[in-house]
Amino acid sequence: MNLSLAAIQSEEFLKSNFLTASAEAKKVWRDNKNAESAKQRHWPFVFSAFFAVECLLLLLLFPITAKAAVSFSPGFGQPGNLITVTGTGFSTAATTNVFFNHLTLADFDIVNSTTLTVVVPPGAQSGFISVNAANNSTSNFLVAPRIDSFTPETQNITNLISISGANFILIGTNTLVTFPGTNGSIVTTGTVTSVSQISVKVPPGATNGPLKVTTSAGSGLSTDSFIASNRPLITDFSPTLATNGSTLLINGANFIAGTLVKFGTVTATPTISSLTQLHVVIPSTATNNPITVSNANGTFTTSSNLLTGKQPTITDFTPIYGGAGVGLTIDGYNFLTESAVKINGAAISQTNITGKSDTQLS
Repeated sequence: MNLSLAAIQSEEFLKSNFLTASAEAKKVWRDNKNAESAKQRHWPFVFSAFFAVECLLLLLLFPITAKAAVSFSPGFGQPGNLITVTGTGFSTAATTNVFFNHLTLADFDIVNSTTLTVVVPPGAQSGFISVNAANNSTSNFLVAPRIDSFTPETQNITNLISISGANFILIGTNTLVTFPGTNGSIVTTGTVTSVSQISVKVPPGATNGPLKVTTSAGSGLSTDSFIASNRPLITDFSPTLATNGSTLLINGANFIAGTLVKFGTVTATPTISSLTQLHVVIPSTATNNPITVSNANGTFTTSSNLLTGKQPTITDFTPIYGGAGVGLTIDGYNFLTESAVKINGAAISQTNITGKSDTQLS
């Protein structure tokens, strides 16, 4: 059976009757299939050409500005200083922000396509300078140190204070701290424990006034005055309970030659081990009283008492409550000389005191 040319327009019909189709019909079918395949192979090239033309138009309409290779001069400064930032591609449309250490936004002016004038902002920290939050400088800009606070605000000579702030960096192994002094400024070295903290000893001769921290980037001055003192100071003593004739250890500061110790009104001459430590024998007539140290630079008295003397002293008792017949334990010292024990004014019979030592009754 020979098929007409029109009949082969139906591909399904031709597939069903291909063996009976005429040679001419088969040739026409093959030519049609080859032409269709050629069109399909042609479309990706057409699409690629259109895509390339579109990309070219976008580049012409919206040109890409090259990223700025950021550098700066000078390499250090204080808030409020002007610095010059150089790079490429700076423009009103493309340059939108300048950051110090990725944290602090700065004001700037565009001089030309390669130059910005930037103001070091308040609160800036040492670190990279970035333009448009992406184009970093290859080195750190160093911001001058800043003092926010120091503790304690009053401290004795040779004792440590802690200075808090920002941008503390090393000069060799230390950062310089300047104290006001009786004969001019006193420069000493501090230990930088972090970029925001310095530990430093109060130098001899320091007086009241602002503190200054200096690094290679500049100096920062405190707004508050440090109060220096060379008067004696007691930080602690031990033991806190001791008998007459025993030795007491006192820690503090400014224990110079000629320092005396008083127990209430009873004076004793100590053995001075160092500027910060002395030992003293508790006089036989001393009683429960605060301790006072004094020398040519001043006087200091403790807020707590040393418990001593020959009179019985109670330091503790257990239990803290109970009825008649409940056993009671009393701790303290000088109990061997006791003559009576009273609870709320009522005397306890000596026959009921079953245990007695110099430091405990029961």
